[in-house]
Amino acid sequence: MVNRTLSQIRSDLATMTTGANRRLLYPASGDDVGCSVGLFWSICDSFYLIDPYFGKGIDVKGALKAMAEGSANYMTGMRVASDGGTRLKFDGVPGTEYQVWLESQPSIKKRLCFIDSNTDTWLEKTTTRYNVILNKDYDGITGNDNYPYVTAWDRLNSNGIFAETIGDGRDSGEFDFIRYRCRGFEPLCKATTEAGGQIGFASGLHLFQKRSHYHTTEYDNFDRSIETVIGAVNEIMGDFMGDTALVTDVSREGATAGVRQRAAELLVVFNGTTTKNWASVEKNPAFVDWLYRCLRRDHPAAINAIDRLNSTKGVGFTRSFLQAALKPLRLFSWGPI
Repeated sequence: MVNRTLSQIRSDLATMTTGANRRLLYPASGDDVGCSVGLFWSICDSFYLIDPYFGKGIDVKGALKAMAEGSANYMTGMRVASDGGTRLKFDGVPGTEYQVWLESQPSIKKRLCFIDSNTDTWLEKTTTRYNVILNKDYDGITGNDNYPYVTAWDRLNSNGIFAETIGDGRDSGEFDFIRYRCRGFEPLCKATTEAGGQIGFASGLHLFQKRSHYHTTEYDNFDRSIETVIGAVNEIMGDFMGDTALVTDVSREGATAGVRQRAAELLVVFNGTTTKNWASVEKNPAFVDWLYRCLRRDHPAAINAIDRLNSTKGVGFTRSFLQAALKPLRLFSWGPI
């Protein structure tokens, strides 16, 4: 996925077709008006910001003041004025709607709505559709499989933009964003500051476009192959999770022959390290090579499917692909053996 600065993205969006409605939804927005109002001003007429997470809420007055002064983060210099606001309900949820406009274009009014809610369950019930949906991927921090685009899909117009700050637990570049492609999201770019700095936590802010024709049998098979490989990684490493001493006690009573064999192989890897703990082995080439060989030997069909889909790109089932599958296990937290 290529890097694009916010100004470049604004220029790109101005020439793109992103679906009807011209509405933006930003669950977990916090005070971030720059990556919503500022970034998508040209393609949206209404902006709906909500932050039910962690009880933080939104500093509405602070956000409006910063926009009026042209000092809002990620939209510095863009002066957006507003009226006094009107209390309304949005799909039955109360909130405040403001009329907003660029200081240089006072005749063009847009809607900026801050929704009062301490839950996002209403999103599953509403039929309102949007051409932009943003998300902060809190679930991805812990590797949770509750991918937010599953909920967003039915709310997003065809050709609409899905922008997400991707958590560390996600399979992103290493898997060619396959989980997104499987659900019809074409990767567009990773957003950066004008100086090239990262925007947002973890892996940063990424933009995708909804393209339903990407949902193909080929991608479905590939997705199932990824599940097979990740399941195999979890199974192999699960033998040692919570019982890391097994590596140094390969004759442990009750351990299967296969587990004892893998424990003996791992012990060789550990003996090649100066510090015998899981943190030292996570990025150790010998450890990665050992697990790589195990998977290719025991799950050839899944590995071949991964290789086959990515062969034209020279990606396939690589070591970096495997390391991405290891991320959710957080081996660095397992301690010594």
